[in-house]
Amino acid sequence: MYIHYNEEFLKFVKKNPKEIADMDVKNYLFHLVNEKVSTSTLNTAINALKFYCGNVLKREFVCEIKRPKKDKKLPVVMNQEEVSRILSSVNNIKHKLILMLIYSAGLRVGEVVRLKVEDIDVKRKLIHIKSAKGRKDRYTILSDTAMETLGLYVNVNSPKKWLFHGKRIMLT
Repeated sequence: MYIHYNEEFLKFVKKNPKEIADMDVKNYLFHLVNEKVSTSTLNTAINALKFYCGNVLKREFVCEIKRPKKDKKLPVVMNQEEVSRILSSVNNIKHKLILMLIYSAGLRVGEVVRLKVEDIDVKRKLIHIKSAKGRKDRYTILSDTAMETLGLYVNVNSPKKWLFHGKRIMLT
C-alpha cells in the first residue's frame, strides 16, 4: 500500500521527487479528504508519505497533519423476530448454542470457540471469558434460553475440556 500511495502521490503532483515541497504533500492529502476516503486509508497514505520523505528522500517530513479519528459506528441490532428466525432455522444443537451465546452473551466468535466447560457458571448464570479483546478477562451473562440449550447440548455431547470440540483442519 505504501508503494501504491507514493505512486499516486507522484502522479498527482507531476513533479520530480526532488522538487516536492511540503505544500504538495498537503494538497495531495486534501485531495484524498475531498475524495472522501476512509480514515484508515488516509492514515495509510500519511504513513506512506512520511516513510517516502524520511527514508527515501532523506528529508524531514515537515508537514504536520492532524490524524483523523476512526468513525464509531453502532452495530446493526436485530429485533426479536429476526433472531428467532435465525435460531429456529439451525438444526444442529452445537451451532444453535454457538449462535445463542454469540448473540445473547455478546461473545466474539474467537471467544465462543475457546470456551471451556469450566468457564460456564450455571449457578450464577455467568460465562468467564479469558483473554478477551485486549488480553483482558471478563464475565458476561448466560441467558435462561441459552442455559436450556446448553443443558441439552451437554447431555448429548458430554464435553470434557472444551465446550465445543470439533475437527481442526490443518493446512500444509
